[in-house]
Amino acid sequence: MRAKLIALALAAFTVKANLFAQVIISQNFEAPLTGWTNQGNLVSSQGTVNPHAGGGMLAINTGSMLISPTFSLPGGAKNLTFWVNEYNASPFGGYGISASLLQNSTSVLSLGTWSDVNAWTQQGVNIPSGFSGSNFSISFAVQPFIDPNVIFYLDDIALSVGTTAVGIKENTLLNSDIKICKDSYNEKRIKIYSNESVENSELQIYTLDGKLIFTQKDLDIMRTTPLEIDLTGGKEGLYIVKLISSKGVIARKFIL
Repeated sequence: MRAKLIALALAAFTVKANLFAQVIISQNFEAPLTGWTNQGNLVSSQGTVNPHAGGGMLAINTGSMLISPTFSLPGGAKNLTFWVNEYNASPFGGYGISASLLQNSTSVLSLGTWSDVNAWTQQGVNIPSGFSGSNFSISFAVQPFIDPNVIFYLDDIALSVGTTAVGIKENTLLNSDIKICKDSYNEKRIKIYSNESVENSELQIYTLDGKLIFTQKDLDIMRTTPLEIDLTGGKEGLYIVKLISSKGVIARKFIL
């Protein structure tokens, strides 16, 4: 069976409804951090750990913190999403990475603590609508502050307004079944592979600021044949491919 090919003329696309409404923070660790208080290390790989997507991630040891630039929060639904991984060479357990919402450099809301993360996992946290105003920031810290051999990795942090956080359960199945990557012979083409057939799926492509620029429904991805998407003519930059089916939702970044 020949690979399916969808030719996308991105320049001619009409911008669809913006599902993310507003992106307040977006950090993929692909370049030096500007405005962030960073006690971690930007790395392209470390040991057997590679970035979740792209060419960079942040490594944080125990006792280190990452604090975002300050921002303003409007009312309404808000969510924080990020990807986390862990390397633990310590004989002791109980380590975790915690996130907090700060206002005027003081913690006003604990967003949670995540531990025993042995593979890249997406986390999602909803921030109550009552938290609004100015001088907010997000902090990440590894706890407890004991063993420097414990390292957590962060990638693809996003804080958005107007959506509900996509949790780990939504992505569990497809993360193991679906692979989205660039064609090694054509930098303007991506391929979607599946370990099993996925029928009646919907493909969406977003810009990094959350604008939906393409969507197509009723797509079938066969186990033996990849779905190919030709982006010739699209502007260079970072995009997000989102695949939705009855099996779940998966999103991947790619650079055009």
